[in-house]
Amino acid sequence: MEDTYKISASLLNSWIYYLNNNDEKSFEDFLKSLRGEFKTNRWIKRGNLYESEVFLGKHGAISDLVKDLPKQQWCSKTVMIDGIKIKISGKLDVVDWDKNRIYDIKRVNDFSIDKYDDSVQHTIYFYLNPGITD
Repeated sequence: MEDTYKISASLLNSWIYYLNNNDEKSFEDFLKSLRGEFKTNRWIKRGNLYESEVFLGKHGAISDLVKDLPKQQWCSKTVMIDGIKIKISGKLDVVDWDKNRIYDIKRVNDFSIDKYDDSVQHTIYFYLNPGITD
């Protein structure tokens, strides 16, 4: 059986973070991502709590918008590059297949579109789901 290497948005973002910071801690964090070692923190816990509250209907319009839509949908595509099998994966928070739209549930103090424009997350999601346009 041939090896398959998995690439996710989280792994790529970890690598980019290391490249931008170029310090020992960010490199160690990248290695942990590469090994699949995941450690939560207060920001991740807060985001997970918010997302679960949205899904439970506790956040008005956003909860209403996503209430009947599929949630936590894994998507992946396997590609061969120079004889190496690579599985590109991502998990969509909410997807509306009829409207070809992904809803990414985020809990932040200050929203900045630049933070998300610099992320590979949505680029990967659009690659994995070519019918999604928004």
